[in-house]
Amino acid sequence: RKPSSKRSEYSIDNYQKPSWSYAALIGQAIFSTEDSKISLADVYTFIMASYPYYKKGDSGWQNSIRHNLSLNDCFIKTARGPNNPGKGCLWAVSPGCEEQFVDGGFVKKGAGHAKRAKKERKDALGGSKALTRSS
Repeated sequence: RKPSSKRSEYSIDNYQKPSWSYAALIGQAIFSTEDSKISLADVYTFIMASYPYYKKGDSGWQNSIRHNLSLNDCFIKTARGPNNPGKGCLWAVSPGCEEQFVDGGFVKKGAGHAKRAKKERKDALGGSKALTRSS
């Protein structure tokens, strides 16, 4: 499901750099969708529509978004369903990390919080490594 085409409730109307971290921007994009899952391309689209500071041709911030998705344990890859064809995976917030995304921001928890949540999720799935990235 595509993110809403309306601007984010957190957006700003000028071209100033927003004070949100990249993790917070990703969280805003994820939670803007009906099922809280989003493609990388749609993360970019959401951020550019909500925050004019970020431009399509500027690859620096896009690299930072990819870096955050890959390394922040609060973000997980999920499979696309049969009703959502397309390239690549969808991104979601790892179960147990939702409370870190407050009022559009991102609050870091103590070291290991997201890793524990990920291990608990993995254990609940019977130890399956499906749809998780290696730590």
